[in-house]
Amino acid sequence: MSKPSKFSYPPLPSDTAAIRLLTIHPGEGRIEAILETSTFASKPRYLALSYTWNHPFPESRLKKKSRFSPLYPYEIYIDGTPIPVHANLLSCLFCLRSPVYPLKIWIDAICINQDDPAERNEQVAIMSFIYSRAQLVVAWLGSLIDVISTNRETDANRLSSYISDDASLPRLSALRCEPDDPKLASSSYWTRLWIAQEVCLANTVVFTCGDSVWTFEEIKGWTDTISAKTGLEAPPGFRSMLRLLHARLSRFSDGMKLENLIEHFSEHNCSEPRDRIFALVGLANDVRPLAFHAGARAEEDALEMHIKTLDFRQEHLPEPERGVGRILVDYSRGFYDIWRDVVKFIYFRARPVEWRWSSSVVKTHALPAATVQKLERYVSVVRAAGVVQGLFHRRVQDELASRGTPLVRRQNPVIRAIGYVAGQIRQIGPQYDSLVASPQAADDWFECLENAYHSPLHLQKLRTMNSQYMAKIIAYGRDELDLVADINKPHVLAWRLAGTPRHLEKPLRPSERIRAEWYSEKRENSSPISHREPRICVGTNHLIALVPPGAEEGDIVVRFWNCGAALVMRPLRQEPMEGDEKNMMPCAFGLIGRADVAEVVDRSPQLGDRHAEATLFRTSFPASIDIGTLGPVYVEMDFPTLQIITASIST
Repeated sequence: MSKPSKFSYPPLPSDTAAIRLLTIHPGEGRIEAILETSTFASKPRYLALSYTWNHPFPESRLKKKSRFSPLYPYEIYIDGTPIPVHANLLSCLFCLRSPVYPLKIWIDAICINQDDPAERNEQVAIMSFIYSRAQLVVAWLGSLIDVISTNRETDANRLSSYISDDASLPRLSALRCEPDDPKLASSSYWTRLWIAQEVCLANTVVFTCGDSVWTFEEIKGWTDTISAKTGLEAPPGFRSMLRLLHARLSRFSDGMKLENLIEHFSEHNCSEPRDRIFALVGLANDVRPLAFHAGARAEEDALEMHIKTLDFRQEHLPEPERGVGRILVDYSRGFYDIWRDVVKFIYFRARPVEWRWSSSVVKTHALPAATVQKLERYVSVVRAAGVVQGLFHRRVQDELASRGTPLVRRQNPVIRAIGYVAGQIRQIGPQYDSLVASPQAADDWFECLENAYHSPLHLQKLRTMNSQYMAKIIAYGRDELDLVADINKPHVLAWRLAGTPRHLEKPLRPSERIRAEWYSEKRENSSPISHREPRICVGTNHLIALVPPGAEEGDIVVRFWNCGAALVMRPLRQEPMEGDEKNMMPCAFGLIGRADVAEVVDRSPQLGDRHAEATLFRTSFPASIDIGTLGPVYVEMDFPTLQIITASIST
């Protein structure tokens, strides 16, 4: 929110951590206050406000409007200067202002100079510290009735005494109303993303609606009662409310890992897309926010030194030191750079999520715990990259497209992901545009399906999948179809393994990788494709998919755990290198492009991806394994390739 040009913020010191605090004078009438700088070293006592800038109950509005600003028609006075504020904030301050005590409070919209990008970055980076150091966090849900200035004592304005010398929470009225109004759950406050860290990091938090105040325990008890009474018919917004309360109860658990928080609060709202990450890094227990300042880049790029040393031609790769990481808070950064930083942290720095897979999966496939932990980052990285990219919707893709020139086409692989063979292409049908427009093409495709399998049970399953998939892809527009495309990345390789799950840890030998790269680059110079539309195909393991123009029969489709990412890869046949006829290349695979695959089984948040887990953690793989047989594969790629294959995937 922009302030009047004549308003001058008191400066923040550059050599020590500090904030500005608003002190609201007691009384009635218009809000009068002063704004002062306080260092954390001085141990200031203050309330921190958690609220939403917009009105949480749109049907409730303040009646009296100011004559000062048509955009922000409400104001408070700081050092005699009228400062425009939103109606919801003015309502809150009317309710919290005491007739007796001054109210010292921290409010982001007022205490941070929003027009100073450098200050905003610095203050957002310490937001978690600001809320954790507050004597009390007041969660303002809004007001269900119009609020006017009053000099009577209420539960809300009695909170001002909490920051006086008496540190005990003031006794609340025995006659106050109980939180039994279903409208409380409909407050847009519960859907705001920033409230997650504001409520979870508070040492003490109370919830206020108008003049009424409730403790966290009272709100939690009310939600338990509502859940028991209503079940699935809970009031609107109730799920968001429960999600926040559960997060506070779990704030010291491993559920507070950044990647878990990203998924847990993915439905919450924020006006600035970068806050999808920045609002959560202060709450996460495995990453800390880092403000941009001299030397910040060096700390931010600590992992880059490790990445630069990676050479997948080596027999053994150095393992990164895992632990707490850093994410740079800078609102001027591009979406691709933020995406890359988060994925870089998750893959190279964050510790494995130990409960990622059910104990029954691990027990069934007899995997050692150490193997599971080592493989977890490899198996989950593609899904994680897709989830993070999905937070920004299409902004990463659009940003890269707007640059006019693509990222560096050839980069050394730094990501080693584990996927699995979903099937081998047996027959390729018509192009997508013909399939949806031509009855003859549809008949040709139906004939492809009938010729692919002979067992009645297999055909029944295939017909069912095809019916569901056709209903899905008929709605595809240009955005979805453009994703099913060739990817010119000859250095992106995959390979199969034979033996036991323990062999998943064994990489391709350096000499084998050199041969695979040689053959993949040789294939790059093959004849150009005459058409550009995706085509539909059928393959082994009930595979139905849209594949890119460059796909051929005999290619395999590789999928990844618990997401919609799928690649078409071509077997690099055993062929001697020129001048080295005695050494044959192993069964490696080169990247052709991206595919869109019909689901064999439904994936659900409750069950996860049991089909992928059973495939990835098979007890053994025969040495003479067929190319199209289900089983795990390593895929090595760079960050630009990972971005391409995870753009707009389902998770």
